[in-house]
Amino acid sequence: MLHLGLLPDVAAATSSTMVLLTSASSTMVYASFGAIPLALAWPCGLIGFAAALLGQLVVNALVLRLNRRSLVVLVMVVFVAVASVVVLMEGVVLTRVAVEEGMVWVAGTVCEPLNVGGVLRGGG
Repeated sequence: MLHLGLLPDVAAATSSTMVLLTSASSTMVYASFGAIPLALAWPCGLIGFAAALLGQLVVNALVLRLNRRSLVVLVMVVFVAVASVVVLMEGVVLTRVAVEEGMVWVAGTVCEPLNVGGVLRGGG
């Protein structure tokens, strides 16, 4: 969106709205199947909301203080980079565990999750 000429804060707001809608619909699907323990979901949701609000207030204050809209882009880049590293690390660890357990070429079904490293993966 930045390449299309949108301002960084407009691009961030647009992508945040898309993430909110996607995560809300996914949450509703999982909740409808009873896969979310509501006793844990409410505190986690409130903490996530409070953290997002605090982060938004801090970034807005820094953008106004430094007069640099590019700070929004920098924050987005940092979050994407950290998320990419975490996903890569999880993939490496799970692949190593799967190799050790001889589960590399074992395929599960949608209804029967695989137990890789004591963690169920897939299934419903």
